Amino acid sequence: RLELKVGDHFRAAVLPSREGGKLEIRFRDIKLTVYELGDYAFVTVPEGHGIVFREGQTVVMVFAAHEQIKEGLTKTLKAATAKAAKWRKGELTFKASE
Repeated sequence: RLELKVGDHFRAAVLPSREGGKLEIRFRDIKLTVYELGDYAFVTVPEGHGIVFREGQTVVMVFAAHEQIKEGLTKTLKAATAKAAKWRKGELTFKASE
């Protein structure tokens, strides 16, 4: 078992499963479990890098900025998320990393 904890609210852990392993991400009340290669995508924007994780119709992104983002945080995160995930007519279209 490999686990990373940041502060009191964020935790990521690699756990055993019948399929060979799974990644569990928790942030406050949000819990996401990633089982397959097609469930994540690496994204890059000028402000930094992120990994977008998908579970069903839900996505969560872990983002690392090159420096503190003082203005336009929502715009930056939306742009990064849109590189991998888009919702059309209520359905998620997800472009996973290979």
